[in-house]
Amino acid sequence: MKKSLQLTITTILFSTFIGCSVAEDVKDTLDAAECATLIERLDNDVDNNESCSEIRADVNSILSGSCRDFITEEQRTQLEFIRDNCSDE
Repeated sequence: MKKSLQLTITTILFSTFIGCSVAEDVKDTLDAAECATLIERLDNDVDNNESCSEIRADVNSILSGSCRDFITEEQRTQLEFIRDNCSDE
């Protein structure tokens, strides 16, 4: 009886840990996809000579959200450069 109860508890705990890991992986995947969408939108804004306010808003969205976890320090520096040197002239 004790072994059966112990096996059941172990199975439940193991399933919970695996479930949490999968849920976290799914969340990370969705966050990465959202970041890719934001970066693509920024790319289109720059290519289409959109206003600086739109470009700055996109850069700020990328730098302030969970995207920071998915980009390198060099990419952050480049994004800050784009934001800081944007000109509507």
